[in-house]
Amino acid sequence: MTLAATVLSEVSRTFAPTKRQECGAQAPVGVHGTSPQRRLANWAEKSLSSVNATAQADFASVSRRFETATAQAACALHCNVCDFSGWAGTITMTATMTGPKHYSQSATETYFVGGPSTPQGNQTLYPAEWDLTQSGQWADAGYTASWQLNASSPVSCAPQDVCFAEVIDAPSNKLSFAEISSPLQLTNSGQLVQVDPNGQSTTTRIEAFEIQPQLHGITFQGTANTTALTGNISLPSVPEATCNGVQSPGGSTCKAQWSWDLSKQ
Repeated sequence: MTLAATVLSEVSRTFAPTKRQECGAQAPVGVHGTSPQRRLANWAEKSLSSVNATAQADFASVSRRFETATAQAACALHCNVCDFSGWAGTITMTATMTGPKHYSQSATETYFVGGPSTPQGNQTLYPAEWDLTQSGQWADAGYTASWQLNASSPVSCAPQDVCFAEVIDAPSNKLSFAEISSPLQLTNSGQLVQVDPNGQSTTTRIEAFEIQPQLHGITFQGTANTTALTGNISLPSVPEATCNGVQSPGGSTCKAQWSWDLSKQ
């Protein structure tokens, strides 16, 4: 039963005719020729219909906003990169390092690809924002160290920012999509805390580097008609130097995994 029907039923029950009226006595009649309870019931029905119409309009508005938000969330992006045509999506890398002296480090890089594209010869350039979170620690002979980095580059293809290029080879009709910018380096992006055996602590600001192996070595391939690039790759053994370990003691091992989800709008 709808809300309007429920209230109408309650009003009708409240103003139900008395036993004497049911036996044939004339019920009171209002100035417009209807009983008070009937007029009140009519008023309630009209009022609730108006409320229902407003509620339905509000619900439709909320639904539209929800659908828009869902579509934007499906793009998994930010910075309004979904407002532009062309390639948009995310590329993520996770890397872990372990080594002597209880050394450990974990890092996650996320590339938010998309935005205004720039044709350049046989390729199309796309900007990307690069986000990095990195943390680690080691301990040896009473000395300890720990670090935490949070870095982010703006969406741009300027020097020292991330840039991807889509290249379509005319004879073969093959598409390749890869990072073409130089490895990033952002200053004062984190801090290193060191403690000596006497408990004396020192804190130092440190730089953030784009973790290797960077995307220069990974190309996402398709054809000129490709509209989606998805996949992942695991690198079980990566050279220590390419993982940019903070204060690595040497002899560490690094593992990395890439995943990507790109679509052409």
